[in-house]
Amino acid sequence: MSFAAALLFWFGFLGLAAVWLVYPAALWLLARHVSDPPVPTGGAAGSVTVLIAAHNEASNIAARLDNIFEQETKKLLSVLVALDHCTDDTKHILENRPAMHPDQQVAWFETTQRGKAMAHNQAMGIIKTDIVVFTDADTIFENGFLDHICGVFTDPRVGYCSGVLSWRGKNTPEGASNFPLYWRFETWLRIMESRLGICAVGTGACSAMRPQLFVPLHPTSDSDCSTPLDVVHQGYLCRIVPDARAIDFVADTVRGEFQARVRMTAKNFRNTIASWRWREGIVNKPAVTLGIVLHKIGRWLAPYLALSLLIGGTILVLHGAGPFVASVTLVGYAGLVAAG
Repeated sequence: MSFAAALLFWFGFLGLAAVWLVYPAALWLLARHVSDPPVPTGGAAGSVTVLIAAHNEASNIAARLDNIFEQETKKLLSVLVALDHCTDDTKHILENRPAMHPDQQVAWFETTQRGKAMAHNQAMGIIKTDIVVFTDADTIFENGFLDHICGVFTDPRVGYCSGVLSWRGKNTPEGASNFPLYWRFETWLRIMESRLGICAVGTGACSAMRPQLFVPLHPTSDSDCSTPLDVVHQGYLCRIVPDARAIDFVADTVRGEFQARVRMTAKNFRNTIASWRWREGIVNKPAVTLGIVLHKIGRWLAPYLALSLLIGGTILVLHGAGPFVASVTLVGYAGLVAAG
């Protein structure tokens, strides 16, 4: 019993330490000796398509298009809306758009299969511009977003890049947004990985790529999970662009936000495991593979690592464990209470 308990405790402790302390510290130390990659604005990409997959977005789509075309950019800009089996007035709004804004290039089509991934797959067969920008119907680009994110593609090694999101409640006044501590830490990790050239993650609502690198998505996947991995497999870099900022919205209730996070985590966990070519990655891209394990998979498994630590530590404490095990276990319970 004591051996099994010790195994549980040390498995949980070492796993949590590797994910939350050792890996971030290693990134920080290594990145200190690497300068930020150049992020020029007004880059070589001459034409850009902003792709929106929309399902019943009548309340958002007009404002979303206004926000995109208010971007101060000299690039040839167009928007493609993939209507994912809409049953509201989204299609009607798009049909009337040319009469009100004849100078804006907005195209739309109705998808033949349900789901965001299928909408992206169908849309990517239509897009012929230099760059495609992925976004959602309720996201807001801050001014300069398009030039910042497209400018990164002046580096021919870059195949995919992502901006930085902050959040706002649906009833929060305009101009106010939330950048929680956890998301600051996540963004910092991504920037460090980007600086070291081992980034393989993005944010779907504010990301961009070279269309020719797109690999069709599985029906349950998304462009912020599988697509960066596909791009890295093809030998290109993923970059994080701190100056390319966007705003997204959280659910109205804690329960709604929790359910959204559970769905997102379950989907990304499954697709990360399935999308990364592990044997090839370990041999040819060991640093990227290590980052995927410690940055993504390790943090998704953190609750189970914590549970392992608490179960093992509790048993050891009951059998007279030393002060280190008792202290760590106590801290674990305190963290659990604080989270609750």
